[in-house]
Amino acid sequence: MVQGIGSTGNPSPLFNQNISQQQLLQQITQANISNRLANMSFEAPQQQRGLSISDSLDFARDFRTTFGELRDTAAELTIPSADTALEDSVFAARTAEVSDPEIAEATVDTEAVRGEFTLEVEELATAQEELSTAIEAEETAGEFLGIEEEEEFTFSIEQDGIEEEFTVNLDADTEMQAALEQITEEIEAAELDITAEVIEVEDDQVQLQLSAAEVGTAQEFTIEDIEGELIEELNLETIQEAQDTQVEISDFSEEEIEVQGDQILIDDERIEIEALDIGTTDIEVESDIEAIQTGIEEFAGAFNEALELTQDQRVNGDLDQLRSRLMGPAQFSSSRLRDIGIEVDREEGLSIDQDRLTSSLEEDIETVEREIGGRIGLAAQTELRAEEALRTPPSQFMEARAEQEELDSLFELANFNIYNQAGRFTSPFGFAQQGLLIDFFL
Repeated sequence: MVQGIGSTGNPSPLFNQNISQQQLLQQITQANISNRLANMSFEAPQQQRGLSISDSLDFARDFRTTFGELRDTAAELTIPSADTALEDSVFAARTAEVSDPEIAEATVDTEAVRGEFTLEVEELATAQEELSTAIEAEETAGEFLGIEEEEEFTFSIEQDGIEEEFTVNLDADTEMQAALEQITEEIEAAELDITAEVIEVEDDQVQLQLSAAEVGTAQEFTIEDIEGELIEELNLETIQEAQDTQVEISDFSEEEIEVQGDQILIDDERIEIEALDIGTTDIEVESDIEAIQTGIEEFAGAFNEALELTQDQRVNGDLDQLRSRLMGPAQFSSSRLRDIGIEVDREEGLSIDQDRLTSSLEEDIETVEREIGGRIGLAAQTELRAEEALRTPPSQFMEARAEQEELDSLFELANFNIYNQAGRFTSPFGFAQQGLLIDFFL
């Protein structure tokens, strides 16, 4: 039998009976709960009662901004499925390095095949050039063309599917240098990629020179008379034919190589090479490591910002669950992520080991792509969770938890401490002891 129970040591009629230890604890618990329920107020303090309108708007804005940034940075790392274009992923970015930049320059598009190949430039591209016979500069049109009065001459030039007609009126007294200058003005004014000029040669002679503005066979042109025999009399001669660059590329067949002037296209036009000189050079196409590193760093920063937002708010369990959902994939693959240079901490989030990440990107890019951007990679899983969060009204994360926390605390038996007459804490206790003091909240 317990002789004295209570914070004062005075006998309590509630317990003046023979009861078991378990019954005693049950009665103590019920008495404690009854007193606390009778005296407590369920009206939460101002800071827990809910967010003000201003705070609610701030939280909603911060929530959407933070998780929007997380979704976007994750999407830039995500490698789409097989039926979706890869070009939007930073893992599709490529760079090209040319061993001898005096031989060629190379640019690469997204998704270009990675690898190294050898380019041999055998001949450079050339532009078509036509040159007339040498004519005495002061010779008249009447003397050169055999006309006695003003006469109209018409001729045409065709280039790359475009045909232009030209008309010049020449008087018998017109000097041929002036006549050739009139012809060049007409051609220069046309929408053709042809340059025309009158060049002076020795002994006061002049010639008409026509040149394609660009190298390559696509810029070839033809010129012929329509009315009169002006072009025939000028006796234009091809001094250089249009030609495309002549090349050989290892690992690519002739059918896989497209040449347009000095531009060489391979890998479905994703790799473009400009030939600069005759010779041989190696070209290596690889992932854009710098762009990928930047993408991973931005993603890690956005990931940590989202975790910080969920940690700093006094909100309901939905945000706690969201934090757990964000951390889930990272914790699940933490050992594999650590191997490629990404550390995972439950509280701090993600951190980057720059040296290890760089090494992984240079030596085993496929593993980085799989662990970060793959279908079940960290970025892909995070993008899905961020998108789900953005579809959820922010108000769902704004309700205070004060009432639930208060009710939960009523049932915590850790609040009950039991002491003997010597003032020593005893739990569990024996009923042979007398003068027990049970310290609990009333």
